[in-house]
Amino acid sequence: MCQPTAAGPSADATVDQERMILVEEPFEQLVTPSNFLPTVPVGVDAGSVLIEPVAAIRRRGVVLQSAHGPKPSLAELVVGEAIRGSWWGHPRSHEIFEGINVARKSSGVVATTLVKGKVTVVHRLLWPALAMLADILHLGALDAVHEEHTASGSHRTTTTPFPDWMPAKALESARTLRLEDAWTELPDWVRDALGGPPAG
Repeated sequence: MCQPTAAGPSADATVDQERMILVEEPFEQLVTPSNFLPTVPVGVDAGSVLIEPVAAIRRRGVVLQSAHGPKPSLAELVVGEAIRGSWWGHPRSHEIFEGINVARKSSGVVATTLVKGKVTVVHRLLWPALAMLADILHLGALDAVHEEHTASGSHRTTTTPFPDWMPAKALESARTLRLEDAWTELPDWVRDALGGPPAG
């Protein structure tokens, strides 16, 4: 496991010690309205319904932000249906944009390129497992991705290298894990995408 100096802990960056139960359900079941978590919309029309994006990510552990994959992306979870093509052309693109922004601003999730170089959002409960697996993942897989739209309308992406963004508590927890245990904490579809299991 990579063990450089960790970022100092902060009040809102404490890593939960619990281990989450990862939900593995067929795609069709996951994109039905009954599986969404409605909440008060943030920055959208009063009549609209948004899932609570951080809760949705926590339930699943890892989600693609908007790329197509074997499980619903965060964009698809927001609108409750599979999306063909780019979500920018979806009738509810403003809700998708808001849901992604809410998730990305949370201290409980981080955006990486973990799965095949695509923007992949990971809940903090899995950060220790990822830290333990860092040495077997592709270079830059755990760098934190930051995206912003500038005043001029351009899109800018920057990264914070791993482990600079990860709280000390998460790195400490990683040292208590065996490699094989960290691997099995990842959702099945993520393990399939990464290949494996790791040797030794």
